[in-house]
Amino acid sequence: MTASRTPTAPADTDASMGIPDFMSPGMVNARLGILHLFSTMTWDENFFSFVTRGVVDFTGQGNGQRAVRTTDVSKWLLDREPESSDPVRADASERLAVHLETLALKLAETIAERLPKAPGTQFTAEDVLAMWDSVPGGFKFICRYLAKRALQQFPVLSDAVGLIGGLVKATSAGLDRYSAYANGRGVVILPGVPTSTVDGIKRAMDLNLASGTYDVLKSAGGLALTGLSAGTVSTVVNVAFSVVEALVLLSWRAHDYFYLATFREEARAHWAARNGNTPFHARPTAFNDWYRPMALRVPVVPCLTLLSGVCGDKMRLLRMFDKEGEVITQARFDAGVKHLDRLKGWGTKYLSDVGYRFGSEDPALAKLIAVK
Repeated sequence: MTASRTPTAPADTDASMGIPDFMSPGMVNARLGILHLFSTMTWDENFFSFVTRGVVDFTGQGNGQRAVRTTDVSKWLLDREPESSDPVRADASERLAVHLETLALKLAETIAERLPKAPGTQFTAEDVLAMWDSVPGGFKFICRYLAKRALQQFPVLSDAVGLIGGLVKATSAGLDRYSAYANGRGVVILPGVPTSTVDGIKRAMDLNLASGTYDVLKSAGGLALTGLSAGTVSTVVNVAFSVVEALVLLSWRAHDYFYLATFREEARAHWAARNGNTPFHARPTAFNDWYRPMALRVPVVPCLTLLSGVCGDKMRLLRMFDKEGEVITQARFDAGVKHLDRLKGWGTKYLSDVGYRFGSEDPALAKLIAVK
């Protein structure tokens, strides 16, 4: 009787991915370069900015007029204002802040649903809280700040209960509208061909910047808020949608902070073990399963990879998105490279717009990824 034998799993090598032998050393070096880039990556973790287009100026009291404003969130931490001595206003602000905390957690879940995950992982309630608390001040402080700025648009609180009720209803409706909009944009999928790789990154970039959120919320029509005058309803809706816009933008920044920090720690561990018997960068399937979902979750990752030039070759970067068993023709790779040329232009602008200050512990890399 012949003993049964368990089939041996194929080796995780470039050859198993269909990469010719002559290309393998370059691919190994490209993966090692990516580990070095992200293990040494730095950013000012007490700073980020975002652009708002609503009626509330979150750096000041605002004048109720629409404008495009760049908000430096780090200033919120430096310029903390005393709480209102008016008990009615203080209570109204607290009630609105608690409501915004609930919306912030729902929003994090909406974002998580739109983006791919690494194999075998899921986005938990604990991850939502960790994500929000990774940004300067944490989400409770941020929600209190947004609530305070929103109420500054109403110098007189003659009917605080009715006003807060209107703001709660309008902000909830605004979040529902954003969720419907994000769902309509589709899920960013793990790509199967090089052109869809670039399209997936671009779609994630568009979602992440969330530009035009205020206009999206307004374009869906008005809201019926009972118990408030027509003039007050208009102001309440405009202020509420401004707050939701800021919350959306802050949610994406929190998402990026959380995943960039995780990615950096993992890259450092892999870099530290680079001289082992089976280093991570020598195992393309394992490496791609790690890099690919992160590159589509956080567009900063492929943008910095492309800008730094650590892959040395656009074809090598595209191969980071290969899956085991796929056969990609040369014509498809050529089309992907042309697509990637456009992504580099988009990526440079994206890194400028996204509002971070990236650097590297390696001076040479720091110069390469500096965005003017």
